[in-house]
Amino acid sequence: MATISKNVEDNYRVFLTMEKSMSENTVVAYIRDLHTLSEYLDG
Repeated sequence: MATISKNVEDNYRVFLTMEKSMSENTVVAYIRDLHTLSEYLDG
């Protein structure tokens, strides 16, 4: 199962917030979607 480490997730959240000027809630939702997608792909 492709799990995203907490550290990577935190760095990615910071990156998205800074680079894309996304709100915290949007970033959290986006990361949640990534988790859902990775679980789906893993079957």
